Amino acid sequence: TLGNFSRFVRPGAVRLGVQGEMAVDGLMLSAYRNTDGSLAVVAINYGKKDSAVSIDTKGGKTAIAYRTSDVEGENLKYVGKVNLKKATLPARSVTTYVIK
Repeated sequence: TLGNFSRFVRPGAVRLGVQGEMAVDGLMLSAYRNTDGSLAVVAINYGKKDSAVSIDTKGGKTAIAYRTSDVEGENLKYVGKVNLKKATLPARSVTTYVIK
């Protein structure tokens, strides 16, 4: 999990406020603006069920996603481009969305 922060939230990044309603228990979300202008959103689902989320960044609707979970081979695994309006967080996983 630490890798999802240390790899994509770079030195000098500023943590951003996150607004919204977490309707499902087990979800945590944080966002950071890196000095190069990129945005890193780290989403944690520590629940036992997959959860759908919609993330509005005001700067883009798609992001590159990387996932870490207890599934073999999912250690900062490149997931690909993701529509932030219709993202799914698998159970017991950490997903980082990077918007450039």
